[in-house]
Amino acid sequence: MQEIAQSNGLAIRQLVNTKSQTFKKLKPELLEMNDQQIRQLIQENPSIMLRPILIADGKSVIGFKEEEYHTFLTEMSDG
Repeated sequence: MQEIAQSNGLAIRQLVNTKSQTFKKLKPELLEMNDQQIRQLIQENPSIMLRPILIADGKSVIGFKEEEYHTFLTEMSDG
């Protein structure tokens, strides 16, 4: 998780989907949690993490963004 976040220039808390039903149910205080607590939250509740995640050749796309997916997949097929 840490590598995925770092490779996308994100903090680990930005991998949490605050619009997910799991997040709304649990209502965690992300701003008060440290990275270890957030990683544990995601591990215990995987549906709280942004998804899908595509990873290839050290690059990744997090969440569904159609244009970014198209660019990513085009670059992967051209490479």
